[in-house]
Amino acid sequence: MALLFMIAELSYINSKSLLHLAGSGATIHQAFAIVGAIAFSIVTIIIMQQPGIRWQKVVFPVFDSALVFLGFNLDLYPNMRIYLTIFMAVFAGCIMYSLGKIEHQTGETKEARELAHEKERANSLGKQLDSVKSELHHTSNQLHNTECNLEKVSCDFDNLKSEFTNAKTQIEVMEPIYLKSEIGRIRKKSINNRTPEEIKILESV
Repeated sequence: MALLFMIAELSYINSKSLLHLAGSGATIHQAFAIVGAIAFSIVTIIIMQQPGIRWQKVVFPVFDSALVFLGFNLDLYPNMRIYLTIFMAVFAGCIMYSLGKIEHQTGETKEARELAHEKERANSLGKQLDSVKSELHHTSNQLHNTECNLEKVSCDFDNLKSEFTNAKTQIEVMEPIYLKSEIGRIRKKSINNRTPEEIKILESV
């Protein structure tokens, strides 16, 4: 709100000065004088708010003050009209230069923001890539550990299988000897003392 009041005040002062310059000219001249005054006021406020502009912050308030002074004294010194016209032309040139510089700085700032955004995006993608690499490395280690465990289980299984084969071989070797010894023992017993299982063993021989 304060900024709007400032623009209105500057526009009023500058328009009075430019209306003095236009004098009793056509209405179109007076209308453009008012529009120009508003434009000068807005540009002055814009330039005063720009951080990257230095000398314009000194020149523009001086130009506004001189514009008011020269405009208000045209009635007393009509010969100053040509000097005020030259002054206004220089002022307009400074305005165009300042606006161009602001636009250039705005473009550089936009490019810098885009570059910073792309850099931040690249850093984010790099972190994501590092995270994926870390997960892959962790998964690879887990897979390697699983393979080692499987190899150990397979080795234990082979050992058990070998022990089972050896035990089976020993049983096959010992079974005839045991059966022969058992048959001899059963035959030494009297027929009445033999159990049904012992009788079956003798019958199977």
